[in-house]
Amino acid sequence: MLLLTLFACNPNTTPAWAMDPIWIEPQDGTDVYGFQTWELFSSRWGKSYDEKHYVCSIVIEFEGTPDTSGEICRDCDLAWQVTPSLMETDCADGVADDPGFLSLSRIGFGPRPSDLAADDPWPGQSKGSFVDYGVGDWVPYGWAYPEALDNRGSADSTDWDGEQAFQLWPAYVWNLAE
Repeated sequence: MLLLTLFACNPNTTPAWAMDPIWIEPQDGTDVYGFQTWELFSSRWGKSYDEKHYVCSIVIEFEGTPDTSGEICRDCDLAWQVTPSLMETDCADGVADDPGFLSLSRIGFGPRPSDLAADDPWPGQSKGSFVDYGVGDWVPYGWAYPEALDNRGSADSTDWDGEQAFQLWPAYVWNLAE
């Protein structure tokens, strides 16, 4: 009976959902440095979004320079090309080997898309954020706002000023089971 109980309570540790918050800070005037943290969750997370369904994380470190690719993000005021590298993970062997976790190639800020207004974490203080996951297409990502808003509840400026760190919060999650 004890063995049956152990298996019945064993949580599913297969990643089925992911989200990828990004944190960036200015470097050397126009460059950026940052982290993309892939947070992976089991299939049950898709029903309740409860932290107890957390499986593991993959932390990607990146450096970026102003985007001069010629494929300008038409919705961006600022954009950077980034070079990602695996920093650390607490995932089971092989999970972090998926090349998709290192696919981020560009990030940008601009006006927030109107369809993201309802869930804006800092209404009136957030920008829109856009990314390219290495396929050459800019896609809406979510919101960009000064990190100070999460830490202090206020920021001296809500614009990118080349001095303060920004949080990019995703509006979408990844269904890894598809």
